[in-house]
Amino acid sequence: MKLGTYRRTNNLTLQAMAARVGLASKGRMSRIERGQERCPTDLAIAIDRATDGEVTIADVRPDLRDLCILREQRSA
Repeated sequence: MKLGTYRRTNNLTLQAMAARVGLASKGRMSRIERGQERCPTDLAIAIDRATDGEVTIADVRPDLRDLCILREQRSA
């Protein structure tokens, strides 16, 4: 899923999404979302984690498509 689609679907502002992934700047979040700035690897991982895998690392960094996140199993 695209980052912008996820953000809008979940009614998150750029500022709220930036805060979830550890960015101080909503402007940088916007540039990454629009593809105007390359997403660093650590941020791609943070986005994957913050969205619980709905936006994958490969969604924001196709060159890292073989990188995956190990997730903890949640108890019911």
